[in-house]
Amino acid sequence: TAAPFNPRVHIEPIHANIKEARFDVAWFKTFDIVLNTLDNLDARRHVNKLCMAANVPLVESGTAGYFGQVQPIVK
Repeated sequence: TAAPFNPRVHIEPIHANIKEARFDVAWFKTFDIVLNTLDNLDARRHVNKLCMAANVPLVESGTAGYFGQVQPIVK
């Protein structure tokens, strides 16, 4: 967990369809940063668009076999 690094951090996993209307720009503005681990390109682009609109930094990640990548995206 992240708690040993920063005991004040709060990570809440959300299991839902990110394209639901309740996940709008106002919802994204409630975050300091978004960590994206989606496996769907359309959903990833959707999150990117909303983070940009909300002016919230996005950390995009992905894997291919044993290889991984992380890309910070900031407006």
